[in-house]
This record gives sequence, structure tokens and C-alpha cells, in this order.
Amino acid sequence: MRAKLHRIYTISEAARELGLSAEWLRQGEKRGSLPRAKRDRNGYRYYTLEDIERLRNRRLLSIAGTNG
Repeated sequence: MRAKLHRIYTISEAARELGLSAEWLRQGEKRGSLPRAKRDRNGYRYYTLEDIERLRNRRLLSIAGTNG
């Protein structure tokens, strides 16, 4: 379990965990409705488990109709 806490997810993996598409995450970032993802030296987006949980909570709040 400890190793999972430090795992790095690609945008596709993060999208799969969230039940969304990678394009949805890209567009949300571009629109400014999602926080900017961390980038590696090659410019690829990456997400931590903490990032995914934050995005999941944000999505749930949005579905519930609150401003999260």
C-alpha cells in the first residue's frame, strides 16, 4: 500500500481512475476549470494519488452542485 501513495500516474491512467477521458482533463486545464497538472522534463502531465483524489472530490462537488 505504501508504494501506491508515491505512484506517479500518466494522464491516461489518472483519467481511467476518475472515469473520465484524458481529453476532458486537458480541456479542463486549458479552460482553467481544473488546476494545472505537474509536468516532467519532457512536458508530459503527471498526477499523484493526492492529485487524483483532489480531482475526484472536485468532480463530486461539481455534480452535487456546489462550487468546489
